[in-house]
Amino acid sequence: MNASPVRDLFTKNIGKQLTSDEIRGAFNQAFGAGAGDRVRVSCLVDPSSGRRLIGELTLGLSGPIGPDSKLADLLLASAPTAKAGCPKGTVDAIGFQ
Repeated sequence: MNASPVRDLFTKNIGKQLTSDEIRGAFNQAFGAGAGDRVRVSCLVDPSSGRRLIGELTLGLSGPIGPDSKLADLLLASAPTAKAGCPKGTVDAIGFQ
């Protein structure tokens, strides 16, 4: 993940909003068509500012996970996620800003 377009999308958008479609698109680019359909975005509200922040990405994975496992294979072997989750949220630096 850290050497993928997903990381680049988040680092380039700190302080800005991303949609679940943009995030899922980055997974498709990084791990193959359909990988984004296995990603669910969760958001939370910062109590001090009221901003909706992207808080978590849940990845659907299937298959044995070992030292030689490839994330793309595990993603594409799982069933698609029914909903993308949070439609959009702000990318925050680590911790609330």
